[in-house]
Formats: sequence, structure tokens, C-alpha cells
Amino acid sequence: MKKIIFISLLSVTLFSCGSVTRTVSGSTESKLLKTVSIEQNCPVGELKVVERVKGVGQATYAIEGCGKRFVYK
Repeated sequence: MKKIIFISLLSVTLFSCGSVTRTVSGSTESKLLKTVSIEQNCPVGELKVVERVKGVGQATYAIEGCGKRFVYK
């Protein structure tokens, strides 16, 4: 019984963290493409995520577009 309570509390704690939820759901990826588009003056339609490394609460993306390659964390 104690294990069930512990696992439940741990799950709630982990998934209530906004960065974990965004990373798991992928909503940061679309926002990242919009940000890269603005920063690099490259239309979103020309950007492509070519590599992604996701961890708990963090991610690194390699993005290509407009003849360049960008890496964002």
C-alpha cells in the first residue's frame, strides 16, 4: 500500500511540472519552430527538425531551414 501511494505521489509530482508536460506532449517543438522562424528570418514552412534528443525536462533540437542548420536547447 505504501508503494502505491509513493508511486502515485511521485507521478503527480513529475507530471505536474510544466516543462516535463510540454516536453512529453511535444508542444515545445511547434513553439520552437515559430521562435526559430522569427530569430532567423526563415518561414516556418521551410524549417525541418532533423534531430531531437529529449530528456526529462529538457530537449535539444537540430533544425534545418533556409540553407542553414540551427541547434536549440
